[in-house]
Amino acid sequence: MPTRIHLLASHAVPPSVLTGPAVRQWLSEEEIQAALRGRNDQVRHRKLANKILVRALLGQHLNRPPAAITISRSDSGKPYLPEHPDLHFNLSHSGDWVAIAISEEGPVGVDIEHPRRRRSWRAIARQYFHPAEVSLLQTLETPEAEREFYRLWTLKEAFFKGRGTGIAEGLGRIDFSSGLRPNAQPGFDLERWRFCHWSLTDEPGGPLFLSCSLPKGLQRAALVRDLPPILG
Repeated sequence: MPTRIHLLASHAVPPSVLTGPAVRQWLSEEEIQAALRGRNDQVRHRKLANKILVRALLGQHLNRPPAAITISRSDSGKPYLPEHPDLHFNLSHSGDWVAIAISEEGPVGVDIEHPRRRRSWRAIARQYFHPAEVSLLQTLETPEAEREFYRLWTLKEAFFKGRGTGIAEGLGRIDFSSGLRPNAQPGFDLERWRFCHWSLTDEPGGPLFLSCSLPKGLQRAALVRDLPPILG
């Protein structure tokens, strides 16, 4: 099975699923209560939908009922399947969108950003990015520079999530200014990684920026946008 990046909107999950038996059958009470702590109905819907989507997709890939899927987390918080160690997955959500990477080839990381509000992205870059990336942003006009910022940000997030460590390792220690073949400080073993990036500019609600890190042997992951049949 090739590595797949599933890109879906949480509102695509039918409301009947979120009020039906699947929620109680597929999710633990802890997961349900965590979702219900959302600040409003829209956020609670998204949280439940995202959890349902993950279970449905993993069940589809494993050919098992979603209720039979056990998800654990490493000490650093990365999710994994203790009963299926050869199936790797990672997820990211932003606004109404969720991205779920699934691979039998090796560890994967994914990050998605759906900018819906203004942020001080230049200041963020100056504080956290590699100097070469900061220099690159300074050469670009604002609209292009903002798009480039999100390309860099999602690639960095995807890299550290693939490693299972998180960005606390230091965003400035890896440099994507030259494209999808980064430079990094010693110790990151870049030889094992490939990277993909999508800038999806025609989506409802504005552009999406999506990146993934995946095993080196794979040139590119497949982007899949179909709702799992079990939720159709």
